[in-house]
Amino acid sequence: PIEKATAGIAKAAGQLSDSAEAGAAFTQAIMTTDTRPKCAVRRLDISGQTVTIAGTVKGAGMIGPNMATTLLFLTTDAAISKPLLAAALKNAIGDSLNKLTVDGHQSTNDTAILLASGLAGHRPITSRCPRFRKFAKALADLCTDLVRQMALDAEGATRMFKVVVNGAATTADAARAARAVADYPLVKCAVHGGDPNWGRIICAVGSCGVRLDRAKLSCKLDDLYVFKNGAPAKFDRRTASEVVSQVEHTITIDLGTGDKADFCYGCDLSAEYVSINADYHT
Repeated sequence: PIEKATAGIAKAAGQLSDSAEAGAAFTQAIMTTDTRPKCAVRRLDISGQTVTIAGTVKGAGMIGPNMATTLLFLTTDAAISKPLLAAALKNAIGDSLNKLTVDGHQSTNDTAILLASGLAGHRPITSRCPRFRKFAKALADLCTDLVRQMALDAEGATRMFKVVVNGAATTADAARAARAVADYPLVKCAVHGGDPNWGRIICAVGSCGVRLDRAKLSCKLDDLYVFKNGAPAKFDRRTASEVVSQVEHTITIDLGTGDKADFCYGCDLSAEYVSINADYHT
């Protein structure tokens, strides 16, 4: 096997190119059950020079917690110190790829790589100055863009949602509740069917072991309350169904026990997901 790998590396090196066609070929080469390539680019001005950040990612199933089968490749021409580059990447992934769950399953294979050539021509970024924060913000925005693309191209997915948990006693509680809702099969099925089933959301929160105040517990679908202060809210079911049937919507939950918050991205669960994972054999 090592002989084949060595030969393959040499062959691949001979085909290196900076053309758009080569970039497109790479994004397609890393796909597995993805149905389309996922790419994003951000450009920003740093010290009068244009800096480019580009990225491509693959991942459609066995995602969550913390990337799992995701392969993420990022490049930039920014001139930035290695420790600051690593810090920017860690923060960007923490609020994007590590917040996505497709099916709650892990694998032995995930990777996130950020390469910086330093060829943009600006004065190097060596401290957590405004230029660093500007770069880090653009990187985080790009990673969030890629996560949205992943969620919408997840195995069998037709729509995605974001779960925001506010009013938690701790950030850990907020993260746990958000993940519980995003991973809950009945919530995912309800989203697939455009069903504003607040009962499944509340059940997911109530069974995950976080601290909550039942008298203050509330839930919104976008801006529409479906459960408020521990009781079902009066709402127009047709409007609520339209919200859940969107390509993207937000589920906001307030636990009523503090001021901490966190979030998670998820997608619907369809019959196609079952077919993809049941109809093939390894």
